[in-house]
Amino acid sequence: MKTTKIELYKEDMKFSAGHFTIFSANKRENFHGHNFRVYGCFELPILENGMAIDYGELKSVLRKECQ
Repeated sequence: MKTTKIELYKEDMKFSAGHFTIFSANKRENFHGHNFRVYGCFELPILENGMAIDYGELKSVLRKECQ
């Protein structure tokens, strides 16, 4: 079975997360955040019609997860 690779890396596929680390019972770092960009790589079978998938569907899923 032949396959193809689809790579997605778009400006709006990103999210932010905040955290702090507890070092001991009385010491911890300040709450702060990080920004992350999502890169998706999909290996898909090529169908009999020569197509693999509507990659717009994959972009929609990644964008929804980033929200």
